[in-house]
Amino acid sequence: MKLAFILTLTLLIAGLGMLTAKVEQARALARAPKVKGAK
Repeated sequence: MKLAFILTLTLLIAGLGMLTAKVEQARALARAPKVKGAK
């Protein structure tokens, strides 16, 4: 039971990290329209 909880928590943190990264990327793109071609 503990292992499943830890796994879920890890997946949740990983998902949050990905979401944060996407938001930061979108913000960076919004700030610098010149770098639109770069990914």
